[in-house]
Amino acid sequence: GGGQVEEPVGQPVELHGVGPARVSVYEPPTVVPAKIGVMPGGYSSISEMMGTSGFLIAHRGGSGSWPEMSMKAYTNSVAYGAKALEVSTHKTQDGVWVLCHDQDLKRVDSTAPETPLAQMTWAEVQKYRTVGEPFVRIEEYLEAYGESHVTILDPKYSALQWSELALMLPSNAKDHVIWKSAGDATWLANQWRAAGWKCWGYAYEQHATNGDLAKWAPSWDYIGYPWEASEENWRIVTGLGKPVWAHICPSKAAYDQGLARGAVGCMVSGIADVLKTSKV
Repeated sequence: GGGQVEEPVGQPVELHGVGPARVSVYEPPTVVPAKIGVMPGGYSSISEMMGTSGFLIAHRGGSGSWPEMSMKAYTNSVAYGAKALEVSTHKTQDGVWVLCHDQDLKRVDSTAPETPLAQMTWAEVQKYRTVGEPFVRIEEYLEAYGESHVTILDPKYSALQWSELALMLPSNAKDHVIWKSAGDATWLANQWRAAGWKCWGYAYEQHATNGDLAKWAPSWDYIGYPWEASEENWRIVTGLGKPVWAHICPSKAAYDQGLARGAVGCMVSGIADVLKTSKV
């Protein structure tokens, strides 16, 4: 007893359900106060995004800049100022919705088996990494950015269970979530729109010239077309009467070309090349 009382160290914060606290980074043998910045917000609604000329969406969280569909990628994209984020998710054998693009984990972790995600448990998935980062459950993503940012949501190989996934979304989801699938999945688009959701269907260059996209377009609110497609084919697509997003832009040059072709916004993998610097 009787010793000198030390001044509190660190950045004061308010912890939900706990109260005042202080955050420090411990680096023996000294304590260094942490720097805490305010993360930029996202679009307040789908209509705000669609009303923004040249909007961009972080494809797989900005997979050209950071490990795809990791919390590191989404957090960095948000820090750089991306106001909309794209997510692919499907279910494990035990019913966990995992952020993952492919049917299996092999491309993002060479040590993983070729077993489809649908035949793996969440515990098994956690043994592997997405380009070195932990795999993410949809609940983790939604808790971080589900209410603050617009999400483009692709239910991938679990598309038949999309309505189950919809029950997990925030209360403001119909203003914040745009469902995504391949342009030929008009059956999905029709279900989404009948339930009051917005949806985006993506296509490739040949779908303009062979007439497919003209057949699919009426089912979708928005359509996607490659940024590198010819000017002639872009004229066909922009003439279909739906807002067109350029995909998938790996660089500022690709983003600029997509907009020049007539896109209202772009799906971007190279977030750090387009937005350049973190705002935090």
